[in-house]
Amino acid sequence: MNKEQYDDNMLHFFREREKELECLYRVEEILKKQDADLDQVCGEIAEAIPSGWQRPEDCRARITIGSDVYYSSDFVENECKQTVDIIVNGKKAGVIEVFYVKTTPETEECPFLKQETRLLQTIADSPA
Repeated sequence: MNKEQYDDNMLHFFREREKELECLYRVEEILKKQDADLDQVCGEIAEAIPSGWQRPEDCRARITIGSDVYYSSDFVENECKQTVDIIVNGKKAGVIEVFYVKTTPETEECPFLKQETRLLQTIADSPA
């Protein structure tokens, strides 16, 4: 790998981390709203989640809490997904799922990054 390729790879790496941080900041701001109800909070978080993934235009999110379900815009379910449980007081209260609606030409597999898995767990662990 030459210096230019290395620099491009590092730039890409840091741009992805920046998107993840911005997503976490958005989730934190949503959770801090004093006058928001659960429906509003979950809906806004479902909308915020795709922005933190490597291809937000192909990413969709769904949050399920009990029988209530909240979707990001243009929601499409796909086999390519990440899932994490929402645990409250030691019990499963719901689930957050992130879907890629299509795979990339470079890969036939689900293209989730390990950092995205960590990001999803961090969002699920955020205090409500």
